[in-house]
Amino acid sequence: MTTRYDIDSDDQFAAGRLIQWALRPDASPIRHDEYRILIGRYLDRLEFRNVVDSVVAGLGLQILNDVRQGYSLVLAPVIGSVFVTRSSEYRPTDNSADKRLLDGLIQVAIAATVYPHSTDLFSDTNLSRNPITVDEIEMTLRHIAERLEEASRENPDPIIEGTEGIYEAWRVYKNQPAAKETNSQRVGRGTTRGMIEYALDYLCRQRCFKKNGELFQPLWRYQVLVQEYAASRMYQAIQTVIEPKQGTV
Repeated sequence: MTTRYDIDSDDQFAAGRLIQWALRPDASPIRHDEYRILIGRYLDRLEFRNVVDSVVAGLGLQILNDVRQGYSLVLAPVIGSVFVTRSSEYRPTDNSADKRLLDGLIQVAIAATVYPHSTDLFSDTNLSRNPITVDEIEMTLRHIAERLEEASRENPDPIIEGTEGIYEAWRVYKNQPAAKETNSQRVGRGTTRGMIEYALDYLCRQRCFKKNGELFQPLWRYQVLVQEYAASRMYQAIQTVIEPKQGTV
């Protein structure tokens, strides 16, 4: 016999529905009535909130934002969670170690382009950030590479705490062509520009950016995610490279 659940009375079922909505990047409480109602329930009922928080933690997830009416629930996986995006899912083909290093470096460069100064990370996520371009991200990558090149001349094996992966990625980046058009006049996927475009397209599908011609507008969801990511050792190390006099966040 099939059990029927009542979203109005069953907290466990309603919690599952709320989490399911939150796992859909394109869902919005403004556009979806059930999502809006469940967000209101989360805010108004402590018992329901406790159930949601418990299920979220049990799934290996965490809520990144201060939950407010009209705003989505932004979830992110903790280390070891089944929801962690694997490199083979991000890049199903040509998933070599070098490509993985560059993909990681490019994601850091995108964040550093949106937030060029460490103090920017303390800004309100509701404030719109300036749109960015592939050229600007390429310039950020070049700036990081130049800083690391300078450091390597002073020390053949320069290590800033938390930057081991950055130096490995930089050495790969140095030998990577910036742009090379294919026969169809498109930027080759194996170039740094092609990889930047790939990363931005992926973030657009995750509703983190909105594309308008050559401009990529960071959205609220991305700002919430980056402010959480900014606490990582890798991002702080990048800020140390970019802003050596100011130090880390």
